[in-house]
Amino acid sequence: FIGSIVHLEKDERTFHSIIVSPVRPIQYILSKYVSLSLISLFASLLIGMVSGLIVNVFAFVIGILFGAMLFTSIGLILALNSRTLNRFMVMIVPMMILLMIPGGMAVFGIDFPGFLLHPGVAIIELIVNGESAWLAALILLSWLSILTFFCLNQVNTAFKYGKKVPS
Repeated sequence: FIGSIVHLEKDERTFHSIIVSPVRPIQYILSKYVSLSLISLFASLLIGMVSGLIVNVFAFVIGILFGAMLFTSIGLILALNSRTLNRFMVMIVPMMILLMIPGGMAVFGIDFPGFLLHPGVAIIELIVNGESAWLAALILLSWLSILTFFCLNQVNTAFKYGKKVPS
C-alpha cells in the first residue's frame, strides 16, 4: 500500500503540501506506521480469529504490528527513491522475495542456525507464538529501529530538498 500512497501523494501534489506544512519527518513516518499497521492488525485479527490460528493474542498482535511497520518502512524508502509507481513495483518485488521466502520456509518447519535473525522468520515466530517469540520480538525491534533510521534519512532528504518528488 505504501508505494501507492506515496506516489498518489506525489501525483496529487499532496507531498508538496506536507513538505511546507509544520509536519516533521518523524511525524510523517509515524502516521504511515500507525495507519497501515492498524489496517493490517484488524484484517489479521479477523482472519486469525475466523481460522482459529491465534495461539497467543499478544505475540500475534506484536508480530503483525512490527511486521507491518517493517514492510511500511521498506516500502517508504523504495517509494521515495522511485520516480513512478511502475518503477516502485519493479524495485519492491526482489525485496519482498528476500523477505518472504525465509518466512515461508519457517512456516513449513525448515530451520537453520541463525534463521531467526531474518525479519521474515522473526515475524512468523511471533505470529505462531514459537518457543523463541520474545527473542523474535527483540530482533524485529532491532530491524525496525535500523529501517526507521534509514527511512527517516530518506524522508528528511525529501522534506529538505524535495528532490525525491517529481515536478
